[in-house]
Amino acid sequence: MFITIYNSTVQASTGFGVYFEGKAYELRNPKDILAGTMEIYRREKRKPRDIIQFLNKFPRRVYKFVPEKAWVNGEGEIEGNYIDNRTEIDLKTLRSELFFNDSAH
Repeated sequence: MFITIYNSTVQASTGFGVYFEGKAYELRNPKDILAGTMEIYRREKRKPRDIIQFLNKFPRRVYKFVPEKAWVNGEGEIEGNYIDNRTEIDLKTLRSELFFNDSAH
């Protein structure tokens, strides 16, 4: 699976994005579903859906993405030809930075 996080409101080719490659897993345990959905509802300041709406016969599902690689794209040039290049991000460093910064708020 491939995920890109970027600001879609800026002019094309002017923004910055982070790219992830990894695996996604369907959450089936109601406690896991609750944990994942509550974070989204908290951010959006919305009333949460009943967990049953993500189970059994209902069509909604919740997935957990586990990144295996992360990178940002940069620009380069080879003999006058524009190229994209990737700069890999260490996932351990990224996680520690995100959790460190999140705990400060």
